[in-house]
Amino acid sequence: MLEKFIKAKQDEIEFLKKLDKKGKFPEPYNGKKNRFKEALNKKQGIIAEYKRGSPSLGIINDKLSVEECTLGYQESGAIGVSILTEEKYFFSSIEYLNRLNEINIPVLRKDFIIDTLQIRYTASTCASGILIIVKLFEKRYQDLMYLIDYSKLMALEPIVEINNLDELYIARECGAEIILVNNRNLDTLNIDINTSKRLIENKEDNEIWIAASGLSKIDDIKDMFLIGYNACLMGTYLMKSIYPPQKLREMVSKLNELY
Repeated sequence: MLEKFIKAKQDEIEFLKKLDKKGKFPEPYNGKKNRFKEALNKKQGIIAEYKRGSPSLGIINDKLSVEECTLGYQESGAIGVSILTEEKYFFSSIEYLNRLNEINIPVLRKDFIIDTLQIRYTASTCASGILIIVKLFEKRYQDLMYLIDYSKLMALEPIVEINNLDELYIARECGAEIILVNNRNLDTLNIDINTSKRLIENKEDNEIWIAASGLSKIDDIKDMFLIGYNACLMGTYLMKSIYPPQKLREMVSKLNELY
């Protein structure tokens, strides 16, 4: 499946190359960006995702616009929002990032990032973070390090996704400071939330860790916070509901009762 995702990104990269060649590439965003590291060093919380669909489920929820959903998430207590922008398999668009200027919590672009032009484009939006997946760079770790460094140069926080201990070591060597543990194995697409529980034992004091995929029960979120995660990223579970911000509000309210 990863090969299909990578191949699907070529059209986007070609489009960005044409923009650059014509001198029409957007300038870096000059507004205020809210930072994940700053927010998550202050308190634990839920990063709520806008995810219209997925390869396995098709369209999940196309009733809410990205603006309505993310503003609702913000009002419902999200510590940050994640915007899935892949077009072919997740039915989304990079243009969503240009429609979030009223958001005043951190924004993550979640996609399959393999080229500096994707990073440059993200830097022209209000997004403060960009997901970089270690799995996409097998045997090309110099490229991974370069994209992490380039993200920082463009004033974006690289949030580096791993699924196992080897990928954690690679992420660290390449300069990762914010680690996202994906409970979904990208080879099999199977989900095992014990992945997060095993890997957190290796967290270092200066790192921010985020757990993602397969989290739906309030006890799961509570457990992740108790064992050391700074945040939990939730997408499908929220988007399956009629009104995702209300589902998030209910979860945040329950978490507040526990602490």
